[in-house]
Amino acid sequence: MTKSKQAEVDDVILALQVFVQDIQDLISAIDRISIPRNEVMELRAKFKDLKGRLKDAAKVGIVDGTNRPLTHFESNFFQPAARNAIADCHVAVNTHPIKSDRLGRSTVDLLNIVDDLHNRNIGFKSLTEDL
Repeated sequence: MTKSKQAEVDDVILALQVFVQDIQDLISAIDRISIPRNEVMELRAKFKDLKGRLKDAAKVGIVDGTNRPLTHFESNFFQPAARNAIADCHVAVNTHPIKSDRLGRSTVDLLNIVDDLHNRNIGFKSLTEDL
């Protein structure tokens, strides 16, 4: 692989790692029994920002935001990964991270979402329901 191709690969990997780290940070922050109100607002803002960056990445597909054609690696790896990630963001931006009644339109919908999360090896913890 040429040096420029390797640099393209490295850029894509780094951009995806930033998204993964931001997601892991949010998960760690809400994986507590009690979250102070001021932190809830901060988490909402971080989640909204993350969704916005994922939407932009899915739409544009360029890791550095410059106005240029997509590289091979951006079009085949980065943009599809960003599209899949934003498609998996089922939670509305205004959802309270610890209130499960806002995750689904009905109990059946909520249970389907929780089941889908478990199938993806993603934990779900409700403080008010035994799900």
